[in-house]
Amino acid sequence: MTFTYDTSILWRDGIGSPPDAPLQGSLHPTSMRINGEGRLVVTFRTEARFRGHFILSHPGVSGSSVVTSDAHPGLQFSLFLVRSETTLTHTLQTWSFVSQLSVRDYSGSYTVVLLPCLIPEGGHTDPLVCHPRPPLSFSLDVRFQQVSSSQVQVFFFTLLSMKVKWIF
Repeated sequence: MTFTYDTSILWRDGIGSPPDAPLQGSLHPTSMRINGEGRLVVTFRTEARFRGHFILSHPGVSGSSVVTSDAHPGLQFSLFLVRSETTLTHTLQTWSFVSQLSVRDYSGSYTVVLLPCLIPEGGHTDPLVCHPRPPLSFSLDVRFQQVSSSQVQVFFFTLLSMKVKWIF
């Protein structure tokens, strides 16, 4: 099952970083699905509204970009940068996170914490040099439940001495 965010407001504006944050950015949820192992997979785009991009980690910073859930404090997530498109004026990136475990109800508030990295005024270099800044947080509300198993289930019932096979 896949759920796709397709509202004009989320598509145009996205979920913004806190208004008082020194750097601004937006997160645009694009899809949500349950994979074959019953794990939540969420894909989103980010737009850095500063001269730079978001990074997973940096040697000069003790923390890293992460996803957490207040509703599921024991649930951990793997965060991946899928694609990054950088121009002279802005950076658009596609990210994905996957839950480490399968749970029946994924509903709740999720916090996506991303590390912004500023590119010096001299422009882009190869390899890319950037200066990490304090992380930006984005709050993503999820309402998503697994209502049935994705695997074929076979049940046998005995009815009046007759075996009946049910396949769901």
